Amino acid sequence: MGKYSYKLECVRKTKFVIKRSCGGFAGVDSCSSEPLLSCTHSTVRNRRCIFCNQGMDGSFGLSFDYMLPGLRYSEEEVLGLKKRNTKALLRKRKLHLVLDLHHTLLHCRKIKSHSSGEKYLKKQVHPFNGSLFQIDDDNLVKLRPFVRTFLEQASSLFEMYVCTMGT
Repeated sequence: MGKYSYKLECVRKTKFVIKRSCGGFAGVDSCSSEPLLSCTHSTVRNRRCIFCNQGMDGSFGLSFDYMLPGLRYSEEEVLGLKKRNTKALLRKRKLHLVLDLHHTLLHCRKIKSHSSGEKYLKKQVHPFNGSLFQIDDDNLVKLRPFVRTFLEQASSLFEMYVCTMGT
């Protein structure tokens, strides 16, 4: 049977579809003209297998709603994705690096709570190439010292991910 690859394709700004590059969802595999084995239901969207369209239980697999609402992968598929990703990173000689956005890469503060000695900061705001940005009338964001240099150097050594628990 032929190899398959899956990709998330943007149809419109807010609608995504997952496409199987080899075609053939049931019956005959369009890549090899061989009958398909039973579907493993590795990828589910809105409680339906995206390959065979079979209805699935809402507790199936692992949720990836943060990527696409209603998207779920089987545990086997997630393990396979992790394994392929790890192999690719090892070939590139890179490691994973997860960085927290708030208090690690930048700091956000309410302008109204600045002391009188910090009022000068509002005058140093630069919209494009500075390290101080005003988000709205109430919030000021400051990049941490040397964060740009750090990110440039770290990107050559690591596959970087940014997360935040801040509000």
